[in-house]
Amino acid sequence: MPVGLSFTSGEVGLAAAAALLGLAIAWWAYRSIAPSLRPSLRTGLAVLRALALVGVAFMIARPLLSLAGDAAGKGTVVVLTDLSRSMDLPADSVAAEARARADVARMSADRAARALGRRFKVERRVFASTVAPGDSLPGGTREATALGDAIAGALDGVDAPRGIVVISDGAQTGGRDAVRAARELGLPVTTVAIGQPPARDVAVLDVLANPTARAGQNTPVEVRLAAYGPPRAVRLAVRDGGRVLAAEDVALPGGGAEVVRRLSYRPSRAGLTIFEVTAPTTAGEVEWSVVNNRRAYAQEVLPDRERVLVLAGSYHWDWTWARRAIDADSAYAADHRVFARGAFQRVGRGAAGDAAAAAALPASAAALRPYALVALIGIEEGQLPAATAQALVAYVTAGGSVIAVGGGARNGVLALAGGPLGPALGIMRAGGSMAQIEAAPALTEAGRASDLVRLDDDPAINLGVWAALPPLGNVQPLAVAAPDRVDVTDAVGRVALIVERRVGRGKVVFVNGAASYRWGFSGVDAEAGRRYERLWGNLLRALSEPAQTEALRLVPERPLVARGEPVRLEAALQDARFQPVTGARVTARLSGPQSREVGLKPRGEGAYGVILGDLPPGRYAVSASAQVGGQAVGSANATFWVDAQSAEWQDTAPDPGLLAAVAQAAGGAVVRPGDESSIPASITATRPRAGRERTFRLWESPLAFGLIASLLSAEWWFRRRRGLA
Repeated sequence: MPVGLSFTSGEVGLAAAAALLGLAIAWWAYRSIAPSLRPSLRTGLAVLRALALVGVAFMIARPLLSLAGDAAGKGTVVVLTDLSRSMDLPADSVAAEARARADVARMSADRAARALGRRFKVERRVFASTVAPGDSLPGGTREATALGDAIAGALDGVDAPRGIVVISDGAQTGGRDAVRAARELGLPVTTVAIGQPPARDVAVLDVLANPTARAGQNTPVEVRLAAYGPPRAVRLAVRDGGRVLAAEDVALPGGGAEVVRRLSYRPSRAGLTIFEVTAPTTAGEVEWSVVNNRRAYAQEVLPDRERVLVLAGSYHWDWTWARRAIDADSAYAADHRVFARGAFQRVGRGAAGDAAAAAALPASAAALRPYALVALIGIEEGQLPAATAQALVAYVTAGGSVIAVGGGARNGVLALAGGPLGPALGIMRAGGSMAQIEAAPALTEAGRASDLVRLDDDPAINLGVWAALPPLGNVQPLAVAAPDRVDVTDAVGRVALIVERRVGRGKVVFVNGAASYRWGFSGVDAEAGRRYERLWGNLLRALSEPAQTEALRLVPERPLVARGEPVRLEAALQDARFQPVTGARVTARLSGPQSREVGLKPRGEGAYGVILGDLPPGRYAVSASAQVGGQAVGSANATFWVDAQSAEWQDTAPDPGLLAAVAQAAGGAVVRPGDESSIPASITATRPRAGRERTFRLWESPLAFGLIASLLSAEWWFRRRRGLA
């Protein structure tokens, strides 16, 4: 068995010097200090001390003892065959020959096993996303090629491993880096590359689109596609079902070169929609694979413009500037009402017409439901009709959102404390007196991390922007509770200026003060107007997000997944007081191309989830129910899609370059199909490296230190017997 000795420390020179010094000390000690001893005893004691000191010096260099298996001995070679989904593609350039890569790989594995069997023990294994013995894999594990993971785990449980033979197309779609895994293995890896570039094929490689869009508005989508073989033209299209939303003729250079095209379309209906990008070839043209001529993606299509109800107590600058900022945001359509002559009058578009209809305010939660949020700016006490105030209470409790700005009201936000709205929103005066009526804003620690008050993407600039803003006037001693999030206070942190609060299922933001319009212009900040509009944009988007209005909410992590990818279902359960419910039994019934019933595991704080794998392509409907103590407490439904396209078929070309890099990193060889008889020589030509050797760190070995201690003890014992100790 070959034995190797190496030193892991960089102090080898120091260790050698220490060893020489130890020898000198041992010689000097017994030649100069104890000359009366007889020569044999003096020499023996000097040798014991020298060995002990040299041993200590030896440990300074941290020696590593390596015991490698006999390179000429019989060991085990693992033949690892790729059975991922891409191996179902043709192995030859001409599709008409119809030989699948998997068939070619099996024949190559048979030849390799026969050639290796004369010298080694051969173990056959297959892999895709996992490694398994034998010659088959479960269908769900074939949707990814984890080449690096397969190399790292190929030798698990193998006795006397000598190397690996990887037979694959090299198209890796997941897992760790294959080259690094081969380098760290410490054994030769010989690769056999299966497959040739397609003679003719068009592939939609990727689609980049925003997760949301708006009905009726131009929506961009970026498509990356390629063609193998000669140049050609394709009709690239975006489809919603059978309807073409956008199309363009694209010239592809061929030869595998990629082209990126940007299309624009207008979704026609709101809701979760599955769009499809297609690039079909000319009818009658023979193509390598038609599966990759299309690619689906999901978008949540929002209504054209979300409605916002803005109620102002009078015509003042805070409302004027807020109106300008809200109307500048194309995602929202504001209904402005201003209190004048004893009633709220509609202002702007829609103000003409029947005066009674223009002045009427929503008087029920149902009438407020079409609005994404309600903004109350400078509302005086008694201006809101009782029916509207009650409707706002029900609206917020059920999941609506309200922005309350002190504005020009005499008592600021505290003017809303009277009537039913004040107690519902938790508006109360804080204890103690407050001398100041103006307060310069300053971000809190919570505010520095809040997107609501982010006026600049750079945190340092954002902090400075807030510190330079003009002060708010008419600031009131607004009481805040522990669950509230205070984003902005005065400079000393005594009075809250911007507060986020949960009310039932809804959300409320208070801007405690007047003259916030002055934040929109500044003599020192040229971006002040844009930052003011961004603040209102942050408020609108944060508060218009839908809240959970049912006891049980069920959502897929992604509404569309590629074939073979796991589907993660997440549920949230809350009680009548909107508190999370733990300890419930949540089950879901899956219906679609495959039907099954699954249980969702608790994840704390009212959250439950499950991961579904190995689902065939198609549309799935999920119905979930929750029980506590045998009693039903909630139900929910959800929908998701599994696309027929797979990451394995996204790019159909093999990657022999990766397999060559793997072989080079591991000291193996690259073999063509049909030349498997040369594989045994490539295995025996490479000696196993330290990665697969049995190694011992001698500087940590109790045996080594015991030996040094024994030498010193023997010397001490002989010295004691001679009266020298």
